[in-house]
Amino acid sequence: FYVIAAITFLVPTALICAELSSMITKNNGGVFSWVKAGLGEKAGVLAMWLEWFNNVISFPSSVTALIATVAYVGFRGFAENTHTSFMFWLVMVATFIAISIFNFLPMKRVVILNVIGAIFGMIVPGILLISGAIYFVVTGQSNLEFHGFSDVLPVFSLATYALLVKTLSSYSGIQSVAFHMTNIEHPEKNIPKSILIATVIIVSLTILATLSLMVVVPVKDVNVLNGLVQGISKVLDIIGLGDMKFIVAIMVGIGMLAALSTWVLGPARGMQTAAEQEFFPKIMAGKNKSGMPVNMLVIQIAIVIVLSSLFLIMPSVYAAFALLVAITSQFTVIMWIMIFVSAIRLRFSKPDAHR
Repeated sequence: FYVIAAITFLVPTALICAELSSMITKNNGGVFSWVKAGLGEKAGVLAMWLEWFNNVISFPSSVTALIATVAYVGFRGFAENTHTSFMFWLVMVATFIAISIFNFLPMKRVVILNVIGAIFGMIVPGILLISGAIYFVVTGQSNLEFHGFSDVLPVFSLATYALLVKTLSSYSGIQSVAFHMTNIEHPEKNIPKSILIATVIIVSLTILATLSLMVVVPVKDVNVLNGLVQGISKVLDIIGLGDMKFIVAIMVGIGMLAALSTWVLGPARGMQTAAEQEFFPKIMAGKNKSGMPVNMLVIQIAIVIVLSSLFLIMPSVYAAFALLVAITSQFTVIMWIMIFVSAIRLRFSKPDAHR
């Protein structure tokens, strides 16, 4: 499914985002500015709201995955035991408030977390897992069963269709760079380059890391919330470096925190830009002296506190996580349809615009 999603979704969306980012560079509106240019103001407002609310709904599940990843090594019962749900909720809310307040800082400081998270929280752990899988294959310990080409082809059904939609939505995010247009030098050139590099890294790591996880951990035992740490932990145990598991969990947690920070800030800037143009209530346009959308960040905190209460009434953390992910997938699909239609229409309405 990752291969199908990369070919049919990630690559086309990356090309569309690169084209639109090189065309529309005057503000941080992102999706709002793109769809507004192609389909008009009302469509732009709807697309921006879908993008923003999609992320607001997904924040509790993102924080859940973050906490479960760090807790996996020494506090597994914390995420799996329903009796700890209130404490889990408190930690979740505190984490989200902290990362939101962090985004009050100037952009040049906020971006430091993103760089550290990408390198040490995503790329390095991914390489560790892939290296471990190679070790498993070479030493004959692989758990991946392959009986022929038919094993490569996915089975299509209503259940697997839902999995495909979730896989497609997991590749959504390449558009987030456009929310920081005014902070990038020569965006019409640098953004398309960064999108190309990001696409290559994302496709390579997701496909190779997924295959590596199946080599290291039997499919039936894979943990849906923290498979990456689970796989690396098993490798470290076998090679006698089990004491390093907590460090790896912290690294992955930092990477997830950086990704969360990106989504906490990005759509909030898009909504703030739309509010400045009076498409949303004026209160949403508030900024601090560093130009950060503090009012939107506070609004997001309030909404997430309410949404995260699901973790107090659902039978388990996993059930609440699955419910929130299923909801957000629908918003993602609708938003991307609007972006694609906008890009196609701009091809005909503004054929001579710089791309």
